[in-house]
Amino acid sequence: MDGFTREFTETPDGLVWTVGTMLTKYFVEHQANILPGKRVLELGSGLGQLSVIFRKLGADVTSSEHPESFENLQRCLRDSDIEAVPLLWGVQSHCENLPPFDIIIGSEIIYDEQYHQDLVDTLIYLFKRNPKAIYYNAFADRPFSCMFFATASDAGFNIEEIVCDYDRLGLEPERVAIHRLTLISP
Repeated sequence: MDGFTREFTETPDGLVWTVGTMLTKYFVEHQANILPGKRVLELGSGLGQLSVIFRKLGADVTSSEHPESFENLQRCLRDSDIEAVPLLWGVQSHCENLPPFDIIIGSEIIYDEQYHQDLVDTLIYLFKRNPKAIYYNAFADRPFSCMFFATASDAGFNIEEIVCDYDRLGLEPERVAIHRLTLISP
């Protein structure tokens, strides 16, 4: 089975992307001690599996999804204490009622170039509430995925690639990555 066929697992509610496992693995092995009590926002939560894991690691988690997919996220999280919110990227009014977050996470959300600027605009709105926030992004490299980082850099974000051991997840190291984004001058 090649890396492309292992990118997701289909469930009755939708797809679970394997790259999210990579971000979870990174936090469990290297950052678990910083999560208790931290406010975490998951962008593009899909089924909310990362939100559930981060909550189990002690974070106060808000899970977000595009308004058209929000009902499915709510259903997936109905038995949890995780707050779910609809969030349309690039629309400041969708961010106005959100609290400041310490950590923002996203997994497999930069694969479509047409949403890069909207995602960066959303990050800018969120970082205005907490300029010291950190955004972690995990993705499988596809055409145009890396262009997101050029857009983010142009908007004033510092971008750092995090080196991880991907082999145990069955993913191809040249195709997957985690990046940490912070404001250049908070």
